[in-house]
Amino acid sequence: MNDGSFLISDGYCNSRVLRFNPDGSFHSEYTMSAKGRARLPDMVVPHSLVVDECDNRVTVADRENKRVVTFNLDTGAVMGEWGVGGLGGGRCGRTVNRL
Repeated sequence: MNDGSFLISDGYCNSRVLRFNPDGSFHSEYTMSAKGRARLPDMVVPHSLVVDECDNRVTVADRENKRVVTFNLDTGAVMGEWGVGGLGGGRCGRTVNRL
């Protein structure tokens, strides 16, 4: 990111996204079940990440849940989750749209 910090998707074992400071030290993590948040289904195999520093968010492809989840970059709060219902090409198997 612009400040030198970076994100890593830790999908195969821990189902989370980690944020590190520019020196490599741990900063924070993004999960669906962090204390103080509404309980949403945990991410399963989070993969691709898109960071939007202008809008202060990170969007994660949650592969096995067939959705994308957006977190506030600073607080880790879930900003929304989206998926497209159906089983054809480009579909996610169920409809998800929580804002």
